[in-house]
Amino acid sequence: MSFVYQDLGIFPKLCWLRFNLPSLIAEMNGLGLAPDTAVFNTAFEYHSNNVPNLYSKLQAKWRGSYIALNPERSVKIQFPGYGGTGMADWQADAWGNPYMAYFIHTVPSATVGAQPTLRFLASAQEKADYFAGIVSYGRNHVPGLGDFPAQSLIDDRRNNRSLYKGTGPNIYQSLVPSEYNQARLEMILLVTPSPFPATEPRIRDVGSDDRVVEF
Repeated sequence: MSFVYQDLGIFPKLCWLRFNLPSLIAEMNGLGLAPDTAVFNTAFEYHSNNVPNLYSKLQAKWRGSYIALNPERSVKIQFPGYGGTGMADWQADAWGNPYMAYFIHTVPSATVGAQPTLRFLASAQEKADYFAGIVSYGRNHVPGLGDFPAQSLIDDRRNNRSLYKGTGPNIYQSLVPSEYNQARLEMILLVTPSPFPATEPRIRDVGSDDRVVEF
């Protein structure tokens, strides 16, 4: 992802990293994502933000493939709202979770001395100046928590705080931009404010079973 960002200045969805340019375009076409269309531009970027002139940027600067896909560790990802019926292959961890990327941007406060606020990238051109990393949700399949969490916590994390939705065995659905909300953002933060007591670790807290690689 770091290499792609150096080349393009944006972060794509993980499923596109394994293609060179001709196979990338062919794959996206096969999913109903034709070049130089709005759905092509938004389906490419990690948070589904629009990327102006994406096809021209890919032709000039795409240097993939950037990773190799292990077919024994992959799942299917659906992209909601694009009209296509296909599903992309997405790299998964040892427990069958799709790897997720967190890109957090700092917004300075207008009040002198006040702490900045944090949010997911709201446009493709913003920088992840607070946090950029790839996350495995670990053996419990949800962000944060330890080895033996309560079922109520598992249900909440899976339904409201993961960066994907489950639709069937080994089939997942990516989020739309409006779903990258505060509840999902707080899963990556080290602090533990109310309503998350310290007994419920989040992704980067001690006690979480998640695996994180920052870059």
